[in-house]
Amino acid sequence: MRKLMTKHIQRQLSLLEFILSTPDSTATSICRNLDCTPRTFAGDVVAVNNLISPVSIIRNNRGHYSLDFPDNCNLEYVYSCFLKSSLEFQILTRIILQENYNYSSLAEDFFISESTIRRTIKRMNKILEKNGFSISPPPFSLIGDEKKILNFSIHLLQETFLDSKQILNTEEYTFLNDLYEWLKPLISEKINYPINERFNFYIYANILRIKQNFFIKDLDEISESNLIFSEKQYQKLYQLFKLDSFTKIYSQATFIFLNPFYAKDFQTLTIKQKESKKIDESVNMINNIISSLCSFFDIPSEIDQSDLILRLYNFTTLTYGNNYIIFDKYHFFVEAAYKRHPFIKKILHEVLQPYVSYTTYDKMAESIYIILTNMKGLTEALYRFQPKLKVLLLFDTEISHLKLMKQELEFLLPSMLDVQLPIFMDLKTLSSKKVDCDVILTNNPFLKLKEIPSYCFSIYPTAADIKKLTEFYSDWLNEKFYSNSDFI
Repeated sequence: MRKLMTKHIQRQLSLLEFILSTPDSTATSICRNLDCTPRTFAGDVVAVNNLISPVSIIRNNRGHYSLDFPDNCNLEYVYSCFLKSSLEFQILTRIILQENYNYSSLAEDFFISESTIRRTIKRMNKILEKNGFSISPPPFSLIGDEKKILNFSIHLLQETFLDSKQILNTEEYTFLNDLYEWLKPLISEKINYPINERFNFYIYANILRIKQNFFIKDLDEISESNLIFSEKQYQKLYQLFKLDSFTKIYSQATFIFLNPFYAKDFQTLTIKQKESKKIDESVNMINNIISSLCSFFDIPSEIDQSDLILRLYNFTTLTYGNNYIIFDKYHFFVEAAYKRHPFIKKILHEVLQPYVSYTTYDKMAESIYIILTNMKGLTEALYRFQPKLKVLLLFDTEISHLKLMKQELEFLLPSMLDVQLPIFMDLKTLSSKKVDCDVILTNNPFLKLKEIPSYCFSIYPTAADIKKLTEFYSDWLNEKFYSNSDFI
């Protein structure tokens, strides 16, 4: 969906993402990788900093660029700034939130000409139509595949506003919080949200579509008598949203669970598996994936993985579109996990490729996210299998001191290091010895070896020393296994 944005906004977003994925890059390397001139780069840095403030792109005294985040900002905030700066996404947001927009009212809102609005919407529709919907003629609304429109609306509102209080007044917010509690008993599926923010965006997007008289076709509406709401709640619904029935809200809010292939629990999945050859094949494929991963990571096969099987199966039934607008949080999560555990990338991709090929959407990152967060025993296995850097301590000091250093380093970085003590103390003979290590730590600033990297450490490891060693470990892992894929 980022193709909706103008080219210069896309370029600025690419700049930010490159600096994020490749910190401490120089202006020369950034310009080379992004194929832009130094002048364009300098202008984009200023523009991006104005856009994402108080987050900023900073340059250190060595000429290296990185992102600086204040304590109250994160990456989601940065992406929301880009959405809010994009004319295209702001047009879509207004159409989702309000009715009866036309060329004139949009032009007035954005202080631009009607002809610019016409050209922009025409260009947007060429992209939106490829995703199953488009902007209608005035008064504007989104038309097309209603499930995809709902999916898009939910994610656009969430990525743009981050907090539902930004678009709901106090009464609306309280009402949706109450609705969250009211609907939970009616939806037999366990709602997998620790807080109801995501639910608020989900329900509010449904309410907005219903208010504009758009509904998912062929939904079986539950009888109003089966929805146990008080007269006061009906009055509140009408007062806030001008709706007089909960049935359409309930039906649209629960359509994901009413999917005939969706299984609300593992017992239901077992029944469906017996009734459908297609479902049986899907579950067997998932079981084979889990068996392969258990075998590779040495996870006991008797561990109950039914929750993971259910999540992966239900994941295959959801084909309503991508789960993000411009910030693919699952991709970001997985890439961060690969930096910590790069050796898992190849095995996960090889095992999962047949599983995710069922859809035209790129679901690899989300499926890996589901495995990483739901597979029992995997976290322990990852650290058990984590390759350790062989570190040789070559300090001109007492053996007892070296033993203390070894204990300190292995305590501070337990999953990263295999610290060895020297079997010889004569530095002059070191170059003639075949040393089985990946890096040497020493307090001798003049020690230089051709084949083994070395770092000069303090007599007691400082925070800077530990940071240096951690960065070396990360680089060593990436070189040893796989080079990190780009963030985007």
